[in-house]
Amino acid sequence: NDHLGLITVSNDYNHSDLSLTKQYSLSEQGYGYLRDCRMLAEEGSTSHLYQRNGRKISRRRNGIQSIDDTGRQRVGNAQIRWAVPIHMQAIEAALKVGLAKLFPDTDHQRIEGMYGQLNLVYICAMNKTAGVGKLPQVYCEDKSGRLNGLGGICLQHIHRELRQIVLQDSHEYDFENCHWNILQQKSGITSPAIDNYTENCEEVRQAIADRVGITYTDAKVALLSLLFGARRGTSERYSSIPKMIGKEKAESLYADPDWKALYKAVKESRAAMIEQAQVYTGGGSRAGMTVNIRGKTRKGKPAKILAHLLQGWEAELLHKVLHRYGDNMILLQHDGWGMESEVEPSEIKALIQDRTGLKMPITHKQIK
Repeated sequence: NDHLGLITVSNDYNHSDLSLTKQYSLSEQGYGYLRDCRMLAEEGSTSHLYQRNGRKISRRRNGIQSIDDTGRQRVGNAQIRWAVPIHMQAIEAALKVGLAKLFPDTDHQRIEGMYGQLNLVYICAMNKTAGVGKLPQVYCEDKSGRLNGLGGICLQHIHRELRQIVLQDSHEYDFENCHWNILQQKSGITSPAIDNYTENCEEVRQAIADRVGITYTDAKVALLSLLFGARRGTSERYSSIPKMIGKEKAESLYADPDWKALYKAVKESRAAMIEQAQVYTGGGSRAGMTVNIRGKTRKGKPAKILAHLLQGWEAELLHKVLHRYGDNMILLQHDGWGMESEVEPSEIKALIQDRTGLKMPITHKQIK
């Protein structure tokens, strides 16, 4: 970078999450380099793709690695295509119009990041390895069994707005309110508060948002934080909820009737679900750890154990879909996925209920 000047390194430190980090971003020269490469790609220029170690990327049959992120053999044999079709014309049109015009409510810094990502996707999709218009995607199983995307051009991690461009005409599916629905059905506890939230999640979020004076998205994130053990703290430095909405609104949230009812219900359901969970009976370092549905072990506080169990079930649901429809799937997210051609949600819901006993609401939309 000293010679090319492609990266700008800020001298200011970011103190978020109690850590000190410098900000790195593409320089004007860096953006110019991306722009030049994309223009060459638009003219038909192709290239090979390389790993960070300098080795050329090779074709593979399965987009899911056989080894998990701990070095062990991953669970199961689900497969997804390695090379994903990219809508090149949609990218060209978006870059021609300009992302700032397409997303006028998005701040400048985010637009810059989106611009860099979209150019990279286009350049990398003009490759000789997978073929023009196809982007290699690789996933690795993590410690809870979920599949995480790898690499700098992973569609799982790019800005959500860009997926609407890159995967135009494909179909997007989600398990609605996934973790709450799993907790409701797998804890064995009857909870009117959780029943109400899973059946009327949008109404409950909006009601909390209106009473507390926060956004719908803030309410949604706060309720998910509650599920995973967020403390009812008031420190904007040490507690996630006041860090997000401020101390006064956090205090108002903790006093909200729906929040209080869900807080109590989660404690009861968490204890019940952990009590029912399998415990690793073998020897070694994993002895006595909690085992989730994907066979992954974990120890820790109850909130961490519950997250491990719920994420395991989330991964199990996605694997059921993968085993049936893997050839049609082009994107994996933790509680959702993308498909090249449409499958009726009712068909997938029936599959999930038959294989797991869970009745999972599924949302679907075509990306246009």
